[in-house]
Amino acid sequence: MDFDIKCRSTEQAAIAADKIKCIMLELGVRADNIHIGSGLGGNNRQLMIMLAMDHVITDKQAGVFFDKHVCYWNVSSVVNSTRVELRQYINTAFEQKVANSNVGPALLLGHLLSEGAESKFLDRYETDSTDLPEVNLILEGHQFDINKVARMDLLLVSAVAAGLMSRMLDKLPEAKPVELPAVNNVGSFFVSIPAETSLLVLRSMVGINRLIMRSLDENAHWDKVLSVISSTLKL
Repeated sequence: MDFDIKCRSTEQAAIAADKIKCIMLELGVRADNIHIGSGLGGNNRQLMIMLAMDHVITDKQAGVFFDKHVCYWNVSSVVNSTRVELRQYINTAFEQKVANSNVGPALLLGHLLSEGAESKFLDRYETDSTDLPEVNLILEGHQFDINKVARMDLLLVSAVAAGLMSRMLDKLPEAKPVELPAVNNVGSFFVSIPAETSLLVLRSMVGINRLIMRSLDENAHWDKVLSVISSTLKL
């Protein structure tokens, strides 16, 4: 996750950035998971919308506030607040600026993530993904510059790629998943994307059952993805 630093102290900005990353990851857990971070559970809707925004750490205006497609984090508010207080700042910002706005793309993506690999949304991409060319690049192990992909599009292609990988695993009950090329290729891609995106998509499109039954952590790429998520959440 990248930040535009517009405050006087780069040291304080670095501290704030680390806390924000933890909060963003926390938003990606289940809503009823009270055992991590603030204990308030996740909020996937908030996370999806915030992943589509630019983020600025600033000295201006206390708390967290939105202006169009930009999320501003006051450096002092972030550094000096608990996780619970930061979550309250985010809730207030959403109530004031986002709740009644047009967030159609995020809501559409929300349907995909809520239904997982069984979503009918994925059916078309098993035979034709020409409108999401990055998906084939991911599945085939080709590299591309993720910095040139819009945040919401990155979340979408990540979800579709992970969902299609899950479907491949489900069709090969006797196969060793670590030897399936798509497992290695999608895992390699997930290493390169933000941890909060990985957590949200992994939980929604792969799921804990596939993760365990297919021993995905035995793959070096997936093991690294899980390690980054765990260390960031300080599990």
